[in-house]
Amino acid sequence: MNATKPTISVFIVDDDSDDVYIVKQILKDDATVNFSLTHFYSIEEITEAIGKESCDVILLDLGLSQTKGLDSLKHLNEQQFDIPAIVLTGFDEEEFGEEAIKLGAQDYIPKAELRGTLLRRVIRFTLERYKLVAELKRLSQKDSLTSLSNKNAFHQCLKTAYERLKRYGQPFSLMFIDLDDFKPINDSFGHAFGDEVLRIIGQRLVSFGRTTDCIARVGGDEFAIILPNLTDKVALENTAVSKLHLLRQPIIIDTEDGPEEVHIGASIGIAIPDASADSPKSVLENADKAMYEAKSNGGNKVAFYLN
Repeated sequence: MNATKPTISVFIVDDDSDDVYIVKQILKDDATVNFSLTHFYSIEEITEAIGKESCDVILLDLGLSQTKGLDSLKHLNEQQFDIPAIVLTGFDEEEFGEEAIKLGAQDYIPKAELRGTLLRRVIRFTLERYKLVAELKRLSQKDSLTSLSNKNAFHQCLKTAYERLKRYGQPFSLMFIDLDDFKPINDSFGHAFGDEVLRIIGQRLVSFGRTTDCIARVGGDEFAIILPNLTDKVALENTAVSKLHLLRQPIIIDTEDGPEEVHIGASIGIAIPDASADSPKSVLENADKAMYEAKSNGGNKVAFYLN
């Protein structure tokens, strides 16, 4: 019995039905993969569809009547879909191919050269390369000690959240967390012990977080959490207080002299930006100010930045 062939979902954006038919014929007979092809006539159509269903790769015609040339790719990029795109160029559009690569397309194929082996090979190589690049990017954005997002990744997440707030009104909040009296732990037990404490703190933050949250280590003993679609003050305060309770639980670490138990608290500042926020930097500064207010009131507390 033959093993079930994997399926690759392909969304094609092309307003020429004849060209779409050719692509369907090319992809329908593959010995190793089932290509599932869905046809859209415009960027608007595919944008709406991707919000409801997923695909593995996009084939984008640069000769659409509504959005000519590279504008089609630019409009697609504006949606910030995490999907690789291959552009198809017409007889007089091949000069757009290399420019499309610079704009983020994974590859380009002149329609005059469309044939089975080429198109299928380009799709496979595109997916393999995209997965590899995504994994390298993921590793470059990971904090090596805690496996949380690192500072650079956090700033990118914050920039994205800010842009979505300004453009689409999608709300978010930001928690800035600073551990209380972490330095004495390093001084008493050494940096290796302190690193283990930070690693455990990171695990605890993840265990109480949502999959949609961006949880990052942004400094030695500083952490930040971006919470999309959570701006209710009561809900945020309850969430932050629960995090404080979790962080205060005993941490027991084995040392050469036997197990050592430490307790550590934290101060949490929360900012809830609205559409009038000046910049991602100002949102972070506001959360930082609120954190210092919590710390100045004795630590182990939560404070909000009040606009």
